[in-house]
Amino acid sequence: EAGASEVHMRITCPPITHACHFGVDMGHEDELIAAKRTVEEIRAHIGADSLAFLSLERMMRAIDRDSGYCNACFTGSYPINIGETRGKLKFEGVLA
Repeated sequence: EAGASEVHMRITCPPITHACHFGVDMGHEDELIAAKRTVEEIRAHIGADSLAFLSLERMMRAIDRDSGYCNACFTGSYPINIGETRGKLKFEGVLA
């Protein structure tokens, strides 16, 4: 709409497919587009000409692997048992 002939999107992390249960304010898996769609489906949904994400391997290469960085939102492998989870809005009131 603004005159661009093509739109190419690059994301500097892997697709977020799992919720964070450790403080990052994000939705539940049911609300994460990458949890339900392929990269191609996401590309078509947002209307980009191309879409690419940084791989988990390359992201981990860019940081100190021994830092204890949690990557569960990308892998679903949580560092502790998270037990039963609920959507983040369960206890939040709706703002009018």
